[in-house]
Amino acid sequence: MDEKHYLDAMITSLQQKREVLIQIIEKNMQQTALLSQEEVDMDVWEKLVDEKGDLIEKLNFLDAGFDEVYQRVHVILKEQKDLFREEVSCMQDLISQITDLSVTVQSGEMRNRDLAERQFSKYRTKAKSLTQNNRAARMYRSSMRGAGAYDSHFMDQKH
Repeated sequence: MDEKHYLDAMITSLQQKREVLIQIIEKNMQQTALLSQEEVDMDVWEKLVDEKGDLIEKLNFLDAGFDEVYQRVHVILKEQKDLFREEVSCMQDLISQITDLSVTVQSGEMRNRDLAERQFSKYRTKAKSLTQNNRAARMYRSSMRGAGAYDSHFMDQKH
């Protein structure tokens, strides 16, 4: 494979990476909408997390492929800049777009992390309240069972 084909493969890889980042941003937006609801559908949440995980794996695969190809041609690119000026310019533009998208992904992740922490804090509070209510109900039932026994005992002695 000559250098031109390697560069085309790198450009294709960067274009695919850009598209995957756009898909991750869309998943982030879906997560934000979900986490902004009063009640979070955990099945939908898990599905979004799984889908985003798949996209991140794809992103890592593309990064590894890009790095592998770059290692093969980086010396030639430095030595013959003028010969590949158009391809290098295209890659620089794509890398700039990818950087901007990566910043958007990171800010979305931070926003969603904060929203998720608030949601899960509400769930922990509800769970704690339910546990306390269950404990109080058990104690009440237990005390009422004992109180009922005393009442019937006293009733029997009055007759």
